[in-house]
Amino acid sequence: MSLLLETIRIENGAPQHLQWHQRRVTLSSQALWGQRVPIDLHALLTECPQHKSILRCRILYHRHGLHSLEFLPFQPRQIHRLGLVDGSSIDYPWKFADRHSIEQLRTNSSAVDDILLIRDGLLSDTSIANIALRIHGRWLTPRRPLLHGTTRERMLTCGLLFPADLRPGDLQQATGLAVLNAMVGFQELVDWHICHGELNHRLRLK
Repeated sequence: MSLLLETIRIENGAPQHLQWHQRRVTLSSQALWGQRVPIDLHALLTECPQHKSILRCRILYHRHGLHSLEFLPFQPRQIHRLGLVDGSSIDYPWKFADRHSIEQLRTNSSAVDDILLIRDGLLSDTSIANIALRIHGRWLTPRRPLLHGTTRERMLTCGLLFPADLRPGDLQQATGLAVLNAMVGFQELVDWHICHGELNHRLRLK
């Protein structure tokens, strides 16, 4: 049975942006199984562990309901070197727990901190996050991401991000690069490199 995954940031015992996770659970279950899965995240996470540091709540579920729930320490990944990788063969429209194809591409690129997927000639996502580029003072995010992340959707709705068809060449004119997911929120990278075969641009953000 296919398992879906939600990863939720727990801060001072409180789950963050829970309505956006619930929205994705509802949309995913209706699209995949033709019915709303019987999971109420607000009721499920009424009481979360109180902890001084950030926790990662990992929820696995299937068409009949909850499979498992666990709270894990969160250790943010330091990203400085991004490798451009062809991800045209990857299809990940829903947040499945099985991420083997994505992780395999990342494993094959061990010289970098993370990969940045190129799909149909356009920039997509890293292995764990949506991205945004600051170009001409506006933050642009790929119009067709690998996965519609909750932070990306929230920021698009608030008018803080704008969808665009972004190509690898746009990285050279970008004055900022950010990664977005439920755990880090919107994180602008401070010092980053883009690597692609013989291409190796060093881009520093002021």
